[in-house]
Amino acid sequence: MTGDVARRQPEDQPADLWSLPEVVSLEVRRARFKEPVRRYVTPQEVAEYDEAIEFHLTTSAELPIRAYPPVLYVGDVMVSDVEQLGRERYVFRAFDFDALTVGAPISLGWPRVPDARRATNFRYDRPSSPRR
Repeated sequence: MTGDVARRQPEDQPADLWSLPEVVSLEVRRARFKEPVRRYVTPQEVAEYDEAIEFHLTTSAELPIRAYPPVLYVGDVMVSDVEQLGRERYVFRAFDFDALTVGAPISLGWPRVPDARRATNFRYDRPSSPRR
């Protein structure tokens, strides 16, 4: 009697949780809110904002789901307020937009992990009039 040798299927490679998709398109808009938006600026302090700079982007795949979502960097300024609008479509909002530098490179990355940024072909240009 011959024994069958069990063939092991190669295990799927675990997902690279640091990998980020490519930014396919990006549009920068200035948005004005009907009601002020409240955001924490420190763990104890809340600020109200009546406008923001919005970065509407489309990616080549959905952003990975982790404890902390990816962030958008404008130069070295981290923009962490993100909302998913649809499959592979997101909006990042910068409330302290005076900190944004015209011409700064835009990249996608992880909070406080500069080595894990994914460069884009986009640079920041201040948008014109606000939308309501």
